[in-house]
Amino acid sequence: MSGGYKYSLHQAAYIKLILHAIKHPAAAVNGLLIGKVSSASPQNDDAGAQAIVAAGGAVDIHDAVPLFHSHLELAPMLEVALAQVDEYYSSQAGGLSIVGYYHANERYNDADLGSAAKKIADKIAQYVPQAAVILIDNTKLQNLRKESTATLQLFTTTARSSWQRNTRLSLRDASAGSVLVDHVAGKKYRSLTDFDDHLDDVSKDWRNLDFFR
Repeated sequence: MSGGYKYSLHQAAYIKLILHAIKHPAAAVNGLLIGKVSSASPQNDDAGAQAIVAAGGAVDIHDAVPLFHSHLELAPMLEVALAQVDEYYSSQAGGLSIVGYYHANERYNDADLGSAAKKIADKIAQYVPQAAVILIDNTKLQNLRKESTATLQLFTTTARSSWQRNTRLSLRDASAGSVLVDHVAGKKYRSLTDFDDHLDDVSKDWRNLDFFR
């Protein structure tokens, strides 16, 4: 379970998930979080004895894969997407894998993690107990600032509770906010491809390999 884990969001992941929501302002959107889970490891204390780090482990979120902007609850499409994403990252060097899920609700002022999002999150948590679920705050997308994970709310699960709000999310890159603002101003979101787009036209690459080039 997530316990005392800290969650760190890299610039690429932050920008992609926010731009996905901005590209489809009238729709719910979702996607997968890609990264690594590092468990708490023994460290020497001042006396030289082995002591477990009190803060627990860490979940580093390196990237995001945009999935859908329509039909979010269609299980067959989700299964296909999960399988392809898992297969792709399993074949790559670097040890990255699915570590969570992100979601933006359709309704502008809806700040709750709904049942559809929880079902998908539960599926991921079966394989990654420390999974992160990030809910995008639609009300703050119109006035993005150069600081901030204020547009995001982290949810994690424990043995005693399911998907509770968690404040242990931070942006790894100090420049992420300013880079995002620049991308929004330049309408970079127009070139972001999600899995929905790929299903409509297989020539569109859901991996977005050239997105930051």
